[in-house]
Amino acid sequence: MRPLLAAAALVAALGAAGPARAQSSTDPISLLDQTDGVTHARRTTVAIFCRKDPCAGRLALTVGKLTLGSAKFSIAPKTTAHVPVTLSKAGFTLVKGAPHRKLTVTLTVTMASGQILTHVITLRA
Repeated sequence: MRPLLAAAALVAALGAAGPARAQSSTDPISLLDQTDGVTHARRTTVAIFCRKDPCAGRLALTVGKLTLGSAKFSIAPKTTAHVPVTLSKAGFTLVKGAPHRKLTVTLTVTMASGQILTHVITLRA
């Protein structure tokens, strides 16, 4: 009976801890949770960390099917870049009209190699 209890405790402990993720990911860039402000000139900056090799590509901020803004980027390895993005007039109006002037948007990064990465961030006007 004791081995069964020990096995149940082990399963419960692993389930509570969640899946382990290694520090060295296979993704070329790292996208973290962030809240970015939007200026009166409709500009915001998005932080992207490039891991090993130089990173280049294009990013887009979207809500549903509406693209709020996009920009190209090129980042040196092992550095964080703050990529400036100019929002469209419709996108800026959407951010300003959101409750508490905060809007959750999808950040889609398309690498030059064709790899696509997405992450949800918040824009604040």
